[in-house]
Amino acid sequence: MLRDECYIGQVVQFGRENGEKTIGEIVKINMKKAKVKITEDRGSRSKSGTEWGVPFSMMEETNISPEKLLENKKTKVLDLLKKAEELMSDFERQNRVDLQKLINELSLQA
Repeated sequence: MLRDECYIGQVVQFGRENGEKTIGEIVKINMKKAKVKITEDRGSRSKSGTEWGVPFSMMEETNISPEKLLENKKTKVLDLLKKAEELMSDFERQNRVDLQKLINELSLQA
């Protein structure tokens, strides 16, 4: 992809020719690279929202619409909320068990 073909807000994918491809949105255009905010996790260290300096030669246009990106973001947020809810219910369940054990111990001591 050439520098002149890029614009801020454009959705692109990047990565090595035979490697993992990542989808992101161009947020700034410099002389040799563009700053691309990734819209999905990449590996274990780069989370969604991280900005990468990507050479134009490693980028290509993608057919994903901004609406589809927004839908992906909403899905990820909903998944995170579900996980948080599960963790909270597990935590509350464990606290109830611990509280019941404490009540039983106290009643045995009385």
